[in-house]
Amino acid sequence: MSLPWSPGIHGAEEKQAYALAHLEQAGLSTDDMHVVHAEFRHFGARGLAYAVPRQLLDELHAVAARYSLDLTTALPIGGVAYLAARRARGAGGELTLVLEENAVSALLMDCVGLQRFDAEPAVGGYRQALRRLLTRLASDSTEFKGITLCADAEDKELAGIAGAFATPVSVRQIKSPQWRRFL
Repeated sequence: MSLPWSPGIHGAEEKQAYALAHLEQAGLSTDDMHVVHAEFRHFGARGLAYAVPRQLLDELHAVAARYSLDLTTALPIGGVAYLAARRARGAGGELTLVLEENAVSALLMDCVGLQRFDAEPAVGGYRQALRRLLTRLASDSTEFKGITLCADAEDKELAGIAGAFATPVSVRQIKSPQWRRFL
C-alpha cells in the first residue's frame, strides 16, 4: 500500500511503526506472523509499505542456506517495481503497470515520485483486471506521458488496452529482466 509522505519519520523502526499504523487503518491487520517493511524512495513523495508472511521468509532462508547462499533481501514484485519505476519529467505522470501472478498493479509517478499505488486481482484474467484498474485510475484525470507495461507474457492486446486508456501515449512493454536488473 502507498504511504503518505511524513517529514518526521526517520529510521527503520519509525518507518515500520508508521507502515503498521497505515495498514491497520486500512483494515489490513498484521501480526507477528508477518514482516512489515516501508520505503520512501524520493524525498517528499509517497512511500510503499508491504507485509510478507514470516513463514515464507523462513522457507526462503532455508532454501538459500541449502545452497550456501545468504539471503539479505526479499521484495514482493510490487516493491521491485516501485524501486525501478521512472519519475515523470515536468507535468503529467508516468504509469507503470505490473502483471503479477494473481494481480495487476499500477504505480503512478510524477516528477516528485510515487503519487498512487493501486492493484486489482486478476479475477477473470489479466485483460479484465487491467480494464478495471485503468478505469479506476482514469477517475483522477491525470495526464500520462508514458505507460510501461511490465509483463513476461507476449500479449499484444494488453498493450492495446493500456494504450487505449491514455491516447496518444506510447506503451513500452518490457520483460522482468529489464526492470529487475537494478537489484
